[in-house]
Order: sequence, then C-alpha cells, then structure tokens
Amino acid sequence: MESVLQDLHANFSKSVSGPLYWPELSTLESRLDDEKSGKFFPISFKFPSFSIALTVATYWSNMMVIHNQLSHAYDRLKLLAPTENGSHLTIASVQQIRERDSTWQTMAKNVCQSLEYFLHDNMGSFSHMSILALLSGCYSCFGNAPGDWSREMGWISDSLQKIKKRLGLPAGNLLGG
Repeated sequence: MESVLQDLHANFSKSVSGPLYWPELSTLESRLDDEKSGKFFPISFKFPSFSIALTVATYWSNMMVIHNQLSHAYDRLKLLAPTENGSHLTIASVQQIRERDSTWQTMAKNVCQSLEYFLHDNMGSFSHMSILALLSGCYSCFGNAPGDWSREMGWISDSLQKIKKRLGLPAGNLLGG
C-alpha cells in the first residue's frame, strides 16, 4: 500500500507545475502557544489550489495510517520474530526499528500544519469537513500510539472544536455529534 501511494504521489507531483505546497509562518492561535516555547505549530503549509491541498493532505493521512499500523505491528511482533541466531528480537532492537520509523508522526504533523489553509473563509464548508475528517484520523493515531502525545491531541481537539463551531455542529464529541 505504501508503494502504491508513493507512486501515485510521484505521478501527481509530476502533473503539477510548481511546488505542491510551501511553508509559511502560521497565524493560527492556540491555547498551547506560549512565550517560552512559541507557537505549537509555527509553520503552516500553503497550497496552489484546494484540489492539490486535499490530494496532498489525503496522501499524508493515508501514509500516517499505514505507518501507524506498522508501528503497532512492530510492537506485536517483537516477541515472535526470531533473529538470525534463533533468539527473539529484544525490546531494544524493536525500539531502534520504531525510532527509525517516525513517518506516521511526520505525516500527522503535516496534516495538522495544513489546517490553516483549509480554514480560509473563502474555502467553504467542504474544505472544513475535509480537514475535520483528516484531523480526526490524526487524533486517533496519536491517541493509540505509545508515548505522551497529550499536547498534539490537545491542539487537534481544540482545532476540531473550532471547525465544528464554524460548521454549526454540536461541540460535544470530537468525532461525532
């Protein structure tokens, strides 16, 4: 699946003249921003068009899910997979694998850094619904990952509530009504 997505992304990139996205300083406010550490996501991504933004953010979201699930699979297999000498993988070797594979985290953060583009007033409700769905996936991946992702989840939670308010949806449950 990863290979197919990478091929689709490469072909899509070739079909677009110019960059698919570029970084700019974020203007979004967050309760997680502070003077000491600055903005939680100081950079936001801009795109040449909504269709490119949606395609790229969907690619990132799908790659996030694939790599997040691979991370879970590494955890489950760590005691089952024999090494060359017949012993099982050690916790240290599994940790090395997981540290090398932070792709899902990068992809999730890329989706988060796309939020500002999707929230522009001229985008309309389809844009808001699109990023709502993608951020919900990020929230789930962070929530099911080992480690402390409370700040990321807090930022996403605040963002989901902000989007739901713009759409006139009930503010209760993050992922539903």
